[in-house]
Amino acid sequence: MFFHDLEPALAFGRAGRMSSVDIRGYGVFAAAREIRFDERLGDVVTLHLTGGNLDRKPDEANALTRWLAGVTPESSHFAPPDRR
Repeated sequence: MFFHDLEPALAFGRAGRMSSVDIRGYGVFAAAREIRFDERLGDVVTLHLTGGNLDRKPDEANALTRWLAGVTPESSHFAPPDRR
């Protein structure tokens, strides 16, 4: 899954981990997707990942608090409080 903001990515990963005994681990990484055209192959999609995971850090509770502050029952979109 891809998310624009860190907060929903962390909430999604944590919810999956907490909802099933089948999920033993997960990772949240900063990433970018590159799509380029190759004459022989056609569209070539490359996923660029950073080396370090962004989940399960000491300040994760702060990010989840921002997640709660940025969701509303009226919308399925996350809007961080500082961007409202």
